[in-house]
Amino acid sequence: MTKPIGKKFNKKRMARKIVFSALYATKITEGSIDLSALQKKVTDGGDADFAYAKQLLEDYLENKDKIDAMIQECQTPSKRSENTDVEIAILQMAVTEMLVTEISHKVAINEAIEIAKEYGAEGGYKFINAVLDSISNKIQGREV
Repeated sequence: MTKPIGKKFNKKRMARKIVFSALYATKITEGSIDLSALQKKVTDGGDADFAYAKQLLEDYLENKDKIDAMIQECQTPSKRSENTDVEIAILQMAVTEMLVTEISHKVAINEAIEIAKEYGAEGGYKFINAVLDSISNKIQGREV
C-alpha cells in the first residue's frame, strides 16, 4: 500500500503538472504560455501552488535556450529514438526546477518520473530518468 503524500507536497506536485501541461500545450498549439488561463484552471478546481507554477514557467522562459540545449545534449538517441512532446515537456519542467530552485535534484527527478508514468509513453519514464540523471551530474560538475 502506498503512503498518501502530504498536502504541501501535493500542492507542489499539482504545480508541476500545471507547468508540464502548459509546456506541452505550447508544443501542440505552437503558441505561448497563457498564465491567466492556467490561474483560472487552478482556481476552478485545483489544489496547487500557483505561485510556484508561475515562477517555474517564468524561469523556463528566461532560461529556455540553455535548458533545451542541455536536454538535447544529454539525450541518448540510441536508447530511444522517438521522444514524445509529453516527455520533452516533462524534461523542460524538471530541468528548470533543477537549475533554479532549491529543490533537490533527486526530488525533481522523482517527481518528473511520477508525472511521466501518469502521462508519458510506455517506458518513457526510463528515458526521462536517464536524461535527468545525466543533466544532474552535469549541473553538479560530475559529468560521466
